[in-house]
This record gives sequence, structure tokens and C-alpha cells, in this order.
Amino acid sequence: MDGAAGQARAIATCNGARSRLVAMSGPCSRIPASPVSAIDRALRGADARVAGMSVFFPRPGTVFDSAAEAYQFYNLYSWDIGFGIRFGRSRTNSQNYRTRQDIGDGPEHLQTSQRTGCKAMIRLLRSDDHGWISQESIVDDIGKTLSLLRGMQSQDTNLAMCIDSDHEGRVRSILWCTGKNRADYALFGDAITFDTTYRTNLYDMPFGLFVGVNQHFQSTVFGGVLLRQETTASFEWAFSTFVAIMHGKAPLTMLTDQCAAMEAAIREVLPDTRHRWCRWHVLRKAKEKIGGVYSKYSGFKKEFHDVVTNVLDPVQFEAAWHELRRKYNLSSNAYLDRIYDRRHMWVKPYFRGVFCGGMTSTQRSESANHMLKTYIPRSAPMHMFVSRYQAMLSAMSAEEAKEDHVTKQKRRHIRIGVPVEWGAAGVYTRVMFDKLSLELYASGSFTVEASQSLGSFVVRRAVNNDGRSADGNNDAFDVKYALNSPTVKLECSCGLFDHMGMPCRHMLKVLVHQSATEIPPGNIHRRWTVAARSSSTNHPAIAGGIGLAADDVAGRKNLLYLAAMDLLHEGAVSVQGFEASMQALASAKHSLRVMAEDGYQFEQPISLASVGVQDGQAILENAVVEPDVVILPPNKVRSRGRPPSVRLKARADYYGSKRVKTRGIAECYVDDNPSVP
Repeated sequence: MDGAAGQARAIATCNGARSRLVAMSGPCSRIPASPVSAIDRALRGADARVAGMSVFFPRPGTVFDSAAEAYQFYNLYSWDIGFGIRFGRSRTNSQNYRTRQDIGDGPEHLQTSQRTGCKAMIRLLRSDDHGWISQESIVDDIGKTLSLLRGMQSQDTNLAMCIDSDHEGRVRSILWCTGKNRADYALFGDAITFDTTYRTNLYDMPFGLFVGVNQHFQSTVFGGVLLRQETTASFEWAFSTFVAIMHGKAPLTMLTDQCAAMEAAIREVLPDTRHRWCRWHVLRKAKEKIGGVYSKYSGFKKEFHDVVTNVLDPVQFEAAWHELRRKYNLSSNAYLDRIYDRRHMWVKPYFRGVFCGGMTSTQRSESANHMLKTYIPRSAPMHMFVSRYQAMLSAMSAEEAKEDHVTKQKRRHIRIGVPVEWGAAGVYTRVMFDKLSLELYASGSFTVEASQSLGSFVVRRAVNNDGRSADGNNDAFDVKYALNSPTVKLECSCGLFDHMGMPCRHMLKVLVHQSATEIPPGNIHRRWTVAARSSSTNHPAIAGGIGLAADDVAGRKNLLYLAAMDLLHEGAVSVQGFEASMQALASAKHSLRVMAEDGYQFEQPISLASVGVQDGQAILENAVVEPDVVILPPNKVRSRGRPPSVRLKARADYYGSKRVKTRGIAECYVDDNPSVP
């Protein structure tokens, strides 16, 4: 049979008639064999191959007369690249007829030094003339991934990706951000979380997610990175590359787990970013480390969480901490000593002045990782991983669009009815207005006293006739108008506004006391408003933004990007708008050229338009991925020793678990001549 005809027939069999192989039987190979073997066809087409690619590259769709011929073909490729092969798993039908055969990496050596974890493999399927056809090739996984990214880039011109490779050309790390990721980061990237708990992919590579919150307090993804190893060098590459793709804008605050490698990388690459630990990760081992006193039958748990969550003053926290340890006889507990020594990384009083956008843990990233599991199957190849990850981003965008619609169409529910609440209803998004209403409701349990200083107030809990408040807390909070602020702004000693960007109940109590009709402009954080995605400077929350960005390169780039996106949407509506936009852009370019000729110095931007592998790194943005760039897939990273069948458990996980019933010795051995008492 002619080779081309055999290939066409085999492809037809694999695509549409696989069910016929269920009860098929026959010889082990095609009879008669093709006049031209697969090796001969590869040699004849050697001149037409992509530069740098092996002559015997196993493309999907390659036809073979027998499994032995396929083995010989793939063996030539393995010698060229530098690895051994063997016959892998196979599948037979009810007639004991082999319908599938895998050929993969060499034998599983017993010595650790010989195990590479390489996942190179081709899968052969039977054609209806008893030949074999290569259905898929893991070797080509990275090629499929780059092809997929080319298609994504044609639809999203702002997509940026960076590949880090080793000296062999194998992928070490891949980081990519879509255009929406970058636009969201420009608006909401002041506080982010980063977590690498997800590993479900063919190469067992950790997947890190940069996650924040949008104007609706929903999780929003800023980018994803696949890492071969979780080392300080890997994290330094990931963080520096992420900031470069984001036009040099570093986050103000970054929440992670207690990984020492992450902490060292942030300290080295992001020196101006405030790094904090996820509180949940710090306290998740409390039950195991503290012991029985940390249980629902003891008052310690409630008092402990009250101290680390509700105490706002560092001096009060330290006094309450030591008193709690003395009360429950935990003064010598090593676990409490360790977390106390690093208290500035996770305890609430030390978060004052640190903007976190309402986040105190990495659960935003972990929930996104959990969402990934519903989209990506286990051991997914890289191209499938990227494709399904994009599907998850699309689903998250759909949820955001739905909330946008509800915010525009649904009226706000006024709970209290004071003037400041009516004023806030037209400023904040639906979700954030609901949070503000809860704070406003809670402000009803406070009283206001004017302080001796001008523009200062003291806010206290309302007390009964016995002089006690409802919760027994009589702390006073100082609220004052900021005298040095360019806009009207209230400040409170509780620090909630600095932490979350929303007015606290103490500020709202002062505003109600003064019969204010609106929240001061300085206390309206743009990210929580209905105008969060608008570049208009008419809104009080946005006014002055251009002036604030005058000395900040990253700020100027972000404002220009937002203005350009507005021009893009409005200019594309009509032909007249398009022509006016093009004329405005041409005029702006001409003005910049005139400024350059007059001697103005322009800063050199970070170049992200190069394509290819240079110094082990390939960065792609606003450019087409060239087909002659040969990048090899990563090797699977294996842990030392026997891989666990289930995840490793902490001691706390065994509490309350059912014990497996086993037979006792008396049940296993029966005495034929029992002694008579």
C-alpha cells in the first residue's frame, strides 16, 4: 500500500472508526508492507525540516508498518536527543489483538542517579489495515503549547509570556499574563497573594498564581507561573519577570505561606514590597503543637483567636499574649515561642498601615487552585493545562461581568437611612456598599465626644447604667481630620482604612454625628467604586491621580495604558471616532518627537518584544512566536524515595479518624486441644 494512502486511511480510522477495533483481529503488522518505510520518508524530507529539529522527530500522524518499525524510528530520535527508550504500556481487545502501544523513556532503574523522570513518549494506535499510527507525542507538547499561545496572542495582542530554559534547552519555568490580567493588575495590583500548592500536570511542576481582589471583592488572577523547582532562584526569576511584564509596577503588599525560599526572593527582588504571612498557614498546626488545651472544651481557643484577631495595639497584644500563656500554663511551649518571634509577619496589630485589600491569607490563591482542579485533569500535558487554565479565566471574567451588570441594574438596599449612606450608594459597587452598610450599622453602638484639638473626636462604645458596654470592651478610638492631606480625609486609630481602604465604623459615626451627606474624598478608595475601571478624572476618588503619578514611571505607564484602552473602545465605535483617534495619536507622536529634538531625555523602557532563547530565557510580547525556536519540554521532578500513595498527614489529621478493624491473635490461631479449666 502506498505510504500516503496508508496514512490517510489510518487517520480516518483513528478519527472516526475506533469502535471497529473492539472486536478486530489480525496479524501484528501491515501485510504487505509499505514500499517506503517511515525512516526512508524522514530521510527524504530532512531538507524541509525546521532548523534545529531532529530528522526523526516523531510527529503525530506518522504511519508505521509494525510496532518494531516504530520502535526503531523512535530509537533513532532518542539517540539524537540523548535518552533511552523501551516498550511501555499496551492495550488489547477481546480478541487479544493489540490496539495500542506506548513507547517511552528507558527502564525504571533501581539506582536514584539513573532515574531522570523523563516523560518523552509516543502513543501508537492501530489502523484498520493492521498498521500503526502515532497518535500523540509528549516530545511535541511544548510545540503544541507554543502553537496554542500563538493563537491566543493573535486574539489578545497584550498577552505576554516568558520562558526560562536550562543549558539543554529544557523548560525550567513559564510565566504568562493575558491582556486582562495586566489591565486588572494596573488597577488592583497593590495587594496580591501568591501560592504554589497546585501540581496537577504531566511534569508535576508547581503552579503559582498571582491573585488579588477586584472592585466587587472577587478573586482576580494577575498571572500564572509553572516552576520546575521551588527554590529561591526560581522565585526570584518568577517575581522579577512578573514585575517586568507589569511595566515595572511592584505590589505594595504580598501575602504568602511561610516558605523561606519565597521570603528570601521577595527580600532580594522586591525590597519595597511589604511581605506578610498567611494567618491560616501559621495557625493550622496550632492544634497539633499546643495539645489538648486547644479544643472546643477549653476556653483557650476562643481567647487565643480573639487576641490575634481583635487586639489592635501592639502593646496590648503583647500583654494579652503573655497573660494568655501564663493562664493556660503554656509559657514553655516551643511552637508559641516561634510564632511570637515572627509576630510582625502575621499578627493584626503589626498590619497597621499595610494595605492588604481585606486579605489576611492566601486563601484567594488556594481557592483559585481548587477551582483549577475542576478544569484540568490529572497528569495533563502542558498545552492542555494552558488551554484549560484559559477556560478558568474566562469563567472568572463571566462572573465579574455578571456582577458588573447587577451593580448597574440593581438598586442599593438602604438599611439605616442617614444622609451619608445615601451618598455612598452612588459611589461604591454593590458588594462593597453592603460591607459599608454593615459598618454603618455597627457604628450605632458607639458614642462621639469632641476632643480639645480642632477636628478631632473620641469614639467609645456606648455603655449602660452600670458603665459597661455590651461586649465589655471600653476602648477609645481617636478620629481626626488629616491636616496635611491635599483632600479632605479622616484618620482613625483602629487602622481599618489603611488596611482595607474602606471607612471604619468609627469614621462613619463621626460623619453621622456631623450630619455629613457624603464620605470625604480622601476616604474613598478608587478600587472599590463603580468608577474603578474608568480613567475619567471627574470622580473625587480619581482626582489628582495624574499629578501623583508624575514622579513614578510605573504609575505613568499604567495611567497611559488605561487612557489608551478607553480610546480604543470609544474610537472603534464609528468610522469618525476611528479617524479622530488616529489623528490624536499621530499628533501625540509628533509632539513627542518635537520634545526629543528639543533635548528632553526619555527613559529606556524594559524590552519585552524579543522572541527566542537568549541567555536561557525567551520573552514574548506583541510578537509572533517563531516556528524555528526549538524549546524542549521539562523533565518531571521526582522526590527522593517511594512516592506516597496519599498526601502526607499531620498528627492533627488522625484525630477523630476511624481505626481500621484487625483480627486479634486469638482469631488467627485456634488451639486444637484447649486446656480444660
